[in-house]
Amino acid sequence: MSLARHMHDDVTHWPVGGSDGFGGFTFGTAVKFKARWEDKNELFIDINGEQVTSRAHVYIPSPIPVGDYLALGDKTADADPTSIDGPFRVRSYLRSTDLAGLRSIMKAIL
Repeated sequence: MSLARHMHDDVTHWPVGGSDGFGGFTFGTAVKFKARWEDKNELFIDINGEQVTSRAHVYIPSPIPVGDYLALGDKTADADPTSIDGPFRVRSYLRSTDLAGLRSIMKAIL
């Protein structure tokens, strides 16, 4: 059974390219893909060891680095996710395998 059949939501991904020299970021080209988006407020420990509250959990088809941005829907027309409402920064990434050990289950926590 494929997990892809449960991924019905359009999600836009902006990869962070680096620093813009003014305290912000530069971004790669926005890409849209299918994923499973769940608005979910849940306490978790981020990569800095701090307890924070998530805004969403996104089941993704391939790995996404912590620090990149994701938004629900097709937002590929916008080059900068920090200039619009909706995108959230990836604050944690989890990967596990299914019970049979055959497929990876990847989740970005925003």
